[in-house]
Amino acid sequence: MSMGYRILLADDHPLLLTGVSAVLEQSGVVERVTCAHNASEIMAELGRRSYDALITDYSMPDSHYGDGLQMLSYIRRHYPQLPIVLLTLIDNPALLRAVQRLGVHGMVSKKDSAMLVATALVRVARGKIYLSPTIEAALRAAAALRGHLDAAPLSKREIEVLRLYAEGLSVTEIAIQLNRSIKTVSGQKKSAFKKLGVGHDAELIRYAFDSGLCTAVNGLQP
Repeated sequence: MSMGYRILLADDHPLLLTGVSAVLEQSGVVERVTCAHNASEIMAELGRRSYDALITDYSMPDSHYGDGLQMLSYIRRHYPQLPIVLLTLIDNPALLRAVQRLGVHGMVSKKDSAMLVATALVRVARGKIYLSPTIEAALRAAAALRGHLDAAPLSKREIEVLRLYAEGLSVTEIAIQLNRSIKTVSGQKKSAFKKLGVGHDAELIRYAFDSGLCTAVNGLQP
């Protein structure tokens, strides 16, 4: 027997809408699934009738309402009580945490089983939190990285170099900005590599971003 949930499902990929709609309808928890293809359609539907929950992708291109955090913020301001489940491929921990801070209590990765969308729906409709395995693993890994960074004996100057390097500055540009010699900055970068146990630039940059050290992440940019 259906639980009678009236759901607004939003994604810009028609095949995904069809597949997830079928999963929800077969799950026995929904009465009606209405689909939207962009943010404007989401807003139009929310203004037209009442829904028990919104299930939406993070990336929903729209010239008027935008997508991502901008869209979710708009929805939350205008429909503060609406339960929201994010169905997404993003795995950036800083963005996921930002979504959580907006009051989006359900998050399901598209890498996980579509059946988990129904599980998330029931949980958030009851005022609870649900994170699919891939989302939970990404947040847990980021927390471990932050703990590692906090525990690492990095000096204040090494942290400055690490942050600027991860934000895209070259060693020479960092030296100019911090008024240090290129040799000094290069040595501090190598020291950070050694202390953090990373082996190459990409790993160091990912470490800095996932730990929340970079201003780009703190500014909630992808």
